Amino acid sequence: MLEYTIEFENRILAAGIDAPGNGFVLALFSDGFNWHHDELEDFVAFYRTGRHRFDDGLAKMELHATETRSVTLTRRISAFAFFSRPAFAITPIEKDWDVHPEGRDLP
Repeated sequence: MLEYTIEFENRILAAGIDAPGNGFVLALFSDGFNWHHDELEDFVAFYRTGRHRFDDGLAKMELHATETRSVTLTRRISAFAFFSRPAFAITPIEKDWDVHPEGRDLP
């Protein structure tokens, strides 16, 4: 999630479309096995606040990646979308166009 976010933010800046009124949605797809909706919820909490949740299983890895590469997120992504599709299915079985860390308090 972090890698795609960094890449997307860089593309926004490179294209020169980083204007205050513009909205950007990063859509991420899962096969329901390698990662899940709740992990994206945790990442969205980190992306919005700059702090990891106490129960975020990917926090140490994300922190290490941002520190070792001196990455600063622009936080210009307006929303994150989640789609889950099993390996041999044609259509997604789960769709969420605006992922929030719902039902959980932010750090």
